[in-house]
Amino acid sequence: MDGVVTLAQRKVWAREQFGAAQLADARRTGRLVKLAEQMAGNSSGSIPQQTGRAADMKAAYRLFAAPQMTHAAVLEPHLAQTRARASALPQVFLVQDTAQLNFSAHVHCEGLGPIGHGKGLCGLHRQNVLALDPGLRRPLGLMYQQHHRRQERPTSHGRTEKRRTPLAARESHWWVEAIRQIGRPPAGVGWVHVGDRGEDIYGVYDEVRRQGARLGRVSAAAALRAVRQALECTRWRQSSSWFVAALRAALRDDYHRRRSKRARDWPHKKKDPLPRPPNLRTPTRRKNAFIQAVELYYALRLG
Repeated sequence: MDGVVTLAQRKVWAREQFGAAQLADARRTGRLVKLAEQMAGNSSGSIPQQTGRAADMKAAYRLFAAPQMTHAAVLEPHLAQTRARASALPQVFLVQDTAQLNFSAHVHCEGLGPIGHGKGLCGLHRQNVLALDPGLRRPLGLMYQQHHRRQERPTSHGRTEKRRTPLAARESHWWVEAIRQIGRPPAGVGWVHVGDRGEDIYGVYDEVRRQGARLGRVSAAAALRAVRQALECTRWRQSSSWFVAALRAALRDDYHRRRSKRARDWPHKKKDPLPRPPNLRTPTRRKNAFIQAVELYYALRLG
């Protein structure tokens, strides 16, 4: 915002974003609006540089020290405005990602956890969901934001220990919780959740289905791995003969379709790396074929 937003625009923006914050005192809300206006004028500077005067700097630190000055209280007006904008459009992209806040230099700061892969780094993880208007290609605002502290685990915490960890205690659950907190879109509105490989878990796709939303193309590729992961963990039972016959026919048709497409796109390739239609005589082969069928279903539906 430096050198771009005028003073009048900064005042209007700060009042719109934080004027409705409930901080148990109107004076705190007024100070928050003024501080946001000052920060917008010098977003890359420190607090002394942003405030400009010693009195405003001390007032900002007193505001931060107030127990009513919480992250949820400050962000609530902005989240409400973003949800109102996202509810008025036919389609909105909800882009989710995790950011790392490095506070390693703040040796006296408490409540931090390890970040990154290096030793000695500490801070917080921030889960963000940014709403985007695909028509105008511009952001609408934050739909969700939450800070998490990574739990310290010993070096012997391997694959077996990770599987024994409850789902709600895993870092991957941060993505599921964000989708759950956002909730269902209004009638006639399509919310498309988009993410990277961090969303590569079955719980994300199940929660999106429960909330009546959709997945974006970035997440569709990862859905195949998530479905395979979920089905391999379930107990497989022998299927009936009619299902086996239908499954064999579906996979065989898909095999020939992909093979003919590959012959058109890469005629110089002699070897076909695609798997042959599976033999479904044993329960293990039926299980693997069922996984392939579900992957195909998700690829056609989400891709």
